Amino acid sequence: MFRMNIKILHAALHTATLGIIGFGLYEVWEYHSSKSIEHLVSLHSQIGALTVGLFCAQYLMGLMSFIGLLACENVTDTARADFIPIHAAVGRMIFLLAIASCITGISQKIFTLDAKTRDDKLSLASTCAGAVIALGIVSMYILTTERLRYKAHILSNTSEE
Repeated sequence: MFRMNIKILHAALHTATLGIIGFGLYEVWEYHSSKSIEHLVSLHSQIGALTVGLFCAQYLMGLMSFIGLLACENVTDTARADFIPIHAAVGRMIFLLAIASCITGISQKIFTLDAKTRDDKLSLASTCAGAVIALGIVSMYILTTERLRYKAHILSNTSEE
């Protein structure tokens, strides 16, 4: 039961994330349209589009795996076990791409400001960018340090609660 609750929480958080992504993309599209700004021409927007595309593909694969789990748990165990390392690697890549998108977005915004405004906002932008980079470093450290990682295989070998 514990494993299923974790999987449901994981799916719910990513479903909420999809909703937030959809809202964000809609707002950006409307803003660009209202200001007659071209879509998908900057490095920031291209990294963002790649990140969203990979996230959606990862979400669909995870959803199919989860539905397979509900439909026939014993048959899908091997396939899901083979998919876990790929799922984890793509998830880390999506996270790093999201960080890259944040950094390029901050840089793009700073470079498009006039000189006086840029000087006023530069330290705030640098602090935000540094915090995002620090989050990425700490997260990757946690994910790659064996004793800090979540042990999904331990839960799968225990009896259901």
